[in-house]
Amino acid sequence: MFMNIVITILSGIALLVVAFIFTVTLEGIARKIEARIQRRYGPPFWQNFIDIFKSLTKYSISHGFIFDFGILMALGGTIATVFFIPAGSLAVFPGIDNVFVVIYLLAIGLLGMAMSAVGSGNPNASIGIGRALAQMLGYELPFMIVILGVFF
Repeated sequence: MFMNIVITILSGIALLVVAFIFTVTLEGIARKIEARIQRRYGPPFWQNFIDIFKSLTKYSISHGFIFDFGILMALGGTIATVFFIPAGSLAVFPGIDNVFVVIYLLAIGLLGMAMSAVGSGNPNASIGIGRALAQMLGYELPFMIVILGVFF
């Protein structure tokens, strides 16, 4: 039983590695073909591997805890929303009250983006997220009124 689980996990990891290598190689070949169509030499097909290695070895500069937590909050809200949306007759958390949970979880994603915008210290990000929050308030309230009218 334990060996079957280990073999399944290792085969899944091997499949991901092979798919990654295959995809990056094909993308490199596509870049080379595109360059030939434009009558230039273009990068070597392994250039994508070099770019990925270079990106992974760079030093990460962060704006602080609020910026990082805002990104995690936005991603977490979006991923959590998927669990409450039924796909066909299959739902992870079935129930009629999932509509309200989905609405609130989608709002958490936008609030996470707001936290990251505040943490970045960029005035343009603050202006943009202020507009996005005003827009969210503008369509969230009427949407909730319509949903309440449908359900009650």
